[in-house]
Amino acid sequence: VVLVDPGRGPGPLVDSISAALGSGRYARSAAVASARRVLSLKRTTNAPLATTSLAPASGTTGASLTPTFSGLARDRVGGPLKLQLAVRTAGSTTWDVANTSAPAVASGTRGSYRLPAGRLRPGTTYEWVVRTCNGAGLCGPSSPVLRFTTG
Repeated sequence: VVLVDPGRGPGPLVDSISAALGSGRYARSAAVASARRVLSLKRTTNAPLATTSLAPASGTTGASLTPTFSGLARDRVGGPLKLQLAVRTAGSTTWDVANTSAPAVASGTRGSYRLPAGRLRPGTTYEWVVRTCNGAGLCGPSSPVLRFTTG
């Protein structure tokens, strides 16, 4: 982590590091290790952004009995992310249908989870939420509660 002169910006620092890397005075492996340490620390203090581009969209009717829930995972720091998903029967006070995590995805990509057969009933309204979590266990805000009705 470096302090940058606000009057000059990061340009001189970037130029110096580039020159040191180019000349061999600063080993690329040392620069990579240093950047990884900084990113690792940032993951413990910076939660991911809110999950966007959610599906199924709120108000969906005729949804599959094995829907695929998905959302765009975003994080300023980068690194692997997971979507945490919860589904409940509309009106329930507990997430009684599913409370699970999707496989790991990179920031800026869509994570998805397909609900297994046998969890949903036809013609029933359900609610769901999702949030993005990073490898350090910090999670962004939960989405609004979204509703869908099965076909």
